[in-house]
Amino acid sequence: MLIGRDLNSATSKTDVAAVPCRALNKVDPSLQPFCVSLVDAERPGWFMTHHINGYVFLEPEHAPENPETFDNDTSFFIKPDNFFEGFSTFESYSLPNHFFRVTGEGEFVLAENDNSEEFHNSASMYGIQSDKKGE
Repeated sequence: MLIGRDLNSATSKTDVAAVPCRALNKVDPSLQPFCVSLVDAERPGWFMTHHINGYVFLEPEHAPENPETFDNDTSFFIKPDNFFEGFSTFESYSLPNHFFRVTGEGEFVLAENDNSEEFHNSASMYGIQSDKKGE
């Protein structure tokens, strides 16, 4: 998964693991099963977060850039079959109607849903379990 524009070629593809979201105690109980935070599979203390410019980064929980919003900014709702059957989307907890998507330049960002076909295509993802890679 492409993580962000500032990572070098050796780290641009990173496996992430979903864990219960850091803002779980703030989420409506009916939505809690869908709320996740994403961590680097090889560095569990590093969480996927977003910055005001929309770019997505891995950031350590012990030294976040914005500690006051870190829990909210690292929490996302998995929405199965949101735009297309069989594909999921990830919506930001802290920025409703903002989803992970891949830009035309291949960058992974968080962007507001404009309800266009292009947006829906670029925001729809298919997760692969790490034990199924290569199959």
